[in-house]
Amino acid sequence: MKFAEKLKAIKLRRRGYSYKKIRKTVKVSKSSLSRWLNEIDLTPKQREKLLIGREFSRYAGAKAKRRKKTEIIKMIVNRSREEFIHLVKNPLFLSGLMLYWAEGDKNQAERVKFTNSDETTIILMISWFREICKVPEEKFRIALHIHNLHSKSDV
Repeated sequence: MKFAEKLKAIKLRRRGYSYKKIRKTVKVSKSSLSRWLNEIDLTPKQREKLLIGREFSRYAGAKAKRRKKTEIIKMIVNRSREEFIHLVKNPLFLSGLMLYWAEGDKNQAERVKFTNSDETTIILMISWFREICKVPEEKFRIALHIHNLHSKSDV
């Protein structure tokens, strides 16, 4: 049975089929195909066709990823609108929002960064992240930058 599958796979590869298309017809693992087909040379035209297929798949995958990201963003925006109606009445929400707008790093897509040297402001922002944004404790990373001009008692 494996011998017949191997012959069929070789025949399809010589016709320029991709491993993925061959695997749809011949139900074997990719490693078996690789062992059977690694010495088969494709014509330049066949290689070009496979390359175009890979590029198309990459494009289609990127397009699907963008579409999914857009859907997620729409969902987040809709949910945020609903939450905003309740949060706007909370002074901590507005204070933290204004402070983040003024002092936060808005260039990082994957993380949030806040820089300030005033202790009260830092405490307020930590409260804002905990209570309003619901950031879990294990997500907090605090960095303290001390310069030579600071005395030990100031720190």
